[in-house]
Amino acid sequence: MKVLVACYSLTGNTWKIAGEVRDILGADITRIDTVDAPNWDMKCMSEWVQDRARIKPCEQDLGRYDLLVVATPVWAWLPPPAVNEYLAGLKNVRGKKFAVMATAGKCGFEDVINDIKGKLEAKGMEFVGSGQFLSGEIACGDYKSKAAEFARSLKMPAMAAL
Repeated sequence: MKVLVACYSLTGNTWKIAGEVRDILGADITRIDTVDAPNWDMKCMSEWVQDRARIKPCEQDLGRYDLLVVATPVWAWLPPPAVNEYLAGLKNVRGKKFAVMATAGKCGFEDVINDIKGKLEAKGMEFVGSGQFLSGEIACGDYKSKAAEFARSLKMPAMAAL
C-alpha cells in the first residue's frame, strides 16, 4: 500500500502528528505551505467565507498512491485556506482512499473532517477513517500512542480493499 500524508501546519503541532503517522505507515509526506504568510488576525474570518490560499508546489497527483492522509489544523471549525486549495488541486483521485487527521485547541474536529470528507467524496474518493488530536496532548508529548493507533487503523481498511 502506497501512502501519501499531506500536511498543513502553521505552528508545527500538526506536522508532529503527520511525521509519526508517516513513520508508522512508511508513507511519503508532502508539506502544504502558502506562498504568502497567513494573516493571523484574518485567518478565522477568511475561513468563514471558504477562502483558498495560493500554495507552494507540493505533491497533488495521487496516481501512484493508494491512500491519502490529509493532516490539518482546525481554524474556526473549518480547514485552513491552504488545505482548501490543496484539495481543489488534487489529480488522479477517483477510487483512491483517504483519511483525515485534525489538530485543534478544543473543538471543531467533526466540522473539519466532514468538510474535507464531502469535498473528497465528491471527487470519487473513499473515506476510511479519521483521527483527532488536541494541542494539549501534543504539547505534553501524549500524542505518540494515539498517532500510532490512528495509523494502524488505516492499515486494515486500506489493505483489505487492495
